[in-house]
Amino acid sequence: LKWSFYSKNNNTLSALHTMAEAKDIKEFEAALKSATAPGLNVMYADAQNIAWWVFGEIALKRNPNTDLILDGASGKDEWNGTLPWDKKPHLVNPPSGYIVTANSRPMGFTDSQRGEWQSDDRFQTISKALAEKDQWSAEDVKSLQTMNFNHHTKAILDRKSTRLNSSH
Repeated sequence: LKWSFYSKNNNTLSALHTMAEAKDIKEFEAALKSATAPGLNVMYADAQNIAWWVFGEIALKRNPNTDLILDGASGKDEWNGTLPWDKKPHLVNPPSGYIVTANSRPMGFTDSQRGEWQSDDRFQTISKALAEKDQWSAEDVKSLQTMNFNHHTKAILDRKSTRLNSSH
């Protein structure tokens, strides 16, 4: 079994401690580089900066289908390496003034840059909500955080409703 958590270069606890003690964004980013797992979305904020990075290694795989048991004897399913730090998904001080992360494949991250990503439904739902208004109260943020709405589900239901109505 291959998992970057077992890498001799994985210093997760040290990285987390150093991130907690970081005095600025550069120290925080440097701390992230010292761990290979687990795979997490990590956010940073100070008075001048907001940022997001993927924490942990992203394997470059010959066989991207990791949902199945792979052939460990032939070598054909071995990793081709890991994604270099400067190629990993990240965002620092975006023009929008906010960052959305919901464990989905980051925008602009290609199929050849593999990772274990969730569907983008939460990302799309949150992004749409944030784009609809400029001023947010604490109650607005609480409501967004606890929202039980899925942008993709609404689109599917709308298509189904259109088909049902057109068949009558």
